[in-house]
Amino acid sequence: MARPTSFPAPSCIRPAFSPPASSPSPSPPPRLRAADSPTGTVVTSFAPATDIGAIVAAAPDSSVRFLAVTSNGVRRLGADGTVEPTSSFGLSVFNASAILPLPDGRALIGGGFASQTHLPSATPSSRTRLFRLNADATGTVDPTYAPSLLGTVTILAPGAGGKIYIGSEVTLTGTTGTLGLQRLLADGTADPTFVPPPLTGVAE
Repeated sequence: MARPTSFPAPSCIRPAFSPPASSPSPSPPPRLRAADSPTGTVVTSFAPATDIGAIVAAAPDSSVRFLAVTSNGVRRLGADGTVEPTSSFGLSVFNASAILPLPDGRALIGGGFASQTHLPSATPSSRTRLFRLNADATGTVDPTYAPSLLGTVTILAPGAGGKIYIGSEVTLTGTTGTLGLQRLLADGTADPTFVPPPLTGVAE
């Protein structure tokens, strides 16, 4: 018996599964959320823009506001996460990575930058790796605070008597400062009494 050279096509082919119905791409989830301190419940009324980074601290004033590092600088957020317009508050600064509010209403900003611009007044300044915001409404840079640093500041922590701990790849020029950890006096100069522990790598 001769073997047939072709077979008739089946009358119906059903797929093993049905493809899902097309739907619009979901919006990216926010990278910053707020939670109630006692319960941990997410505060749904706090809804910042998706480009807000994770470096956030309470604003240096008595209101319920926050300072945040965004994709293009330092911004101030309202209690609901709304970013204030740059005409009222803002700094253009790249590679900022640390924020520390101070008790007197000012704030420190650290990172790997070499300059910044006060956006409401379009005033540039050339503070390197660490600068201090004045306690004013628009966030001007304090011209009297000018520590001399090499490396990148990635962490800031308060100390007693107005002193500040700075960490990461940090060396204070003109001193025997080390990479990793150092302490500054309130005026931004190195604390000569501080002997940092031996560290290897980067303090974060």
